[in-house]
Amino acid sequence: MPQTMHKKLQSILDNFSETDGTLTYFLKGADPFELAEILFRYNTEQKVEIFRSLPEEKRQTVLYETDEESRAKITELLGDSELADLLAEMPEDEAADILQEFEEDKTKELLEKMPEEEAGELKDLLQYEEETAGGLMVPNFNKAFPSDTAADVIHRIKTEKDKDAPPYFYITNAGGQLQGYFKLRDLFRTVPGKTVEEFKRKELPLAHLNDSCKKVAETMDNNHVSAVPVVDDDNIIRGVITFDDVIAAVMDLADDDIYKMVGTSSEPLKKKMLRKVRHRIPWLFATLVGGIASAMILNSFEPLMVKYAAVIFFIPFVIGLSGNIAIQGSTVLVRGLATGEVRPENLSSVIISEIGVGGLNGLIFGVVCGLLVAFLAEPVLHTTPLIGLTVGTGLVLSVWFASIMGSVMPVIFQKLDFDPAISASPMITIVNDVLGVFVYLATSMFLLGRFG
Repeated sequence: MPQTMHKKLQSILDNFSETDGTLTYFLKGADPFELAEILFRYNTEQKVEIFRSLPEEKRQTVLYETDEESRAKITELLGDSELADLLAEMPEDEAADILQEFEEDKTKELLEKMPEEEAGELKDLLQYEEETAGGLMVPNFNKAFPSDTAADVIHRIKTEKDKDAPPYFYITNAGGQLQGYFKLRDLFRTVPGKTVEEFKRKELPLAHLNDSCKKVAETMDNNHVSAVPVVDDDNIIRGVITFDDVIAAVMDLADDDIYKMVGTSSEPLKKKMLRKVRHRIPWLFATLVGGIASAMILNSFEPLMVKYAAVIFFIPFVIGLSGNIAIQGSTVLVRGLATGEVRPENLSSVIISEIGVGGLNGLIFGVVCGLLVAFLAEPVLHTTPLIGLTVGTGLVLSVWFASIMGSVMPVIFQKLDFDPAISASPMITIVNDVLGVFVYLATSMFLLGRFG
């Protein structure tokens, strides 16, 4: 368990001596994934000492799997040559992810210190965004030509060393264009003299270099495959994406979306207090601005509230209900846009549906609340029963506007090339508070001024 490991490791570090081999011995049997998970708990000096005491085969895993802040501290204190050697030994997609965290000059220096072959493969991967098919793919894959026999392929498998590739074989012509594939079991089920052309499978799912990882995940899920080839515009295979890379990327994106929806940064449990404060201040400041705007709206309706004080009692209820409905609609759109369930062809119907659901809920609660308030107006609130009509109508209109904002804002953000997730909670809450208060009080002033 990570917590148990942390206690043992902390005890060793508290009594650490360079001549004592306890730390090295402990780390030799430690799980690198668990270690990467708890590394953020230690200060910079301890992180570096832990990393340097790790067995060589565990350093790659810890460096890649740990949090970004710990990784930055470690790589900062490693020499360029040592870091370049470490990255050259890592899986290409993981090394490329780490290199993308550096400044351009630093990345260039590290690539120059790597062997030419590894550097070339990494340069190719670094052309693409991290969460695209090009950024996720690995350039190592099993290749075969149409004229190869089954015996040729089997011989190649036996003679190649350190080949780490999925059990799929991709058939290409001399120019590298993808023509089909076969699985490992197809190879062993056929006779040795048969050519690849005779037993290949033609229909295969594939991804384009610029496809998003979410689209790749959908392709894998729909076709029940554990790897997909990545091709360019000329149908030349450039690499392969495996399901574990896609799962890791999708989980990271999901985490980012969740944290954005509440207005904070990713990996909040692994960041220092001041850094977390700095990330959250912008949204809290926006909430402050929204609060001031709401206060100014309340001040402009002061005559109404002096004459009909009961109107004030229902402001929290109106804001709360309309806010919940707005967030429900926004969450449905954000999730649908992220998973691909909401597409251009069904976007308008989804928006209309969510506005309809929100509006109907508002109507139901508006009628119930309005009748209840009208019934209790004179005996409990000591005011005119007309307040029931005011509260009910104001609630219906506030909820209706909120459902429109909740359903439309994620789409607007996406059109403006912003992540729709950031509209789901902080922005909706701020806009809804200001708009909800205004709509409710404006409705109250109109009805009570006309009929009161």
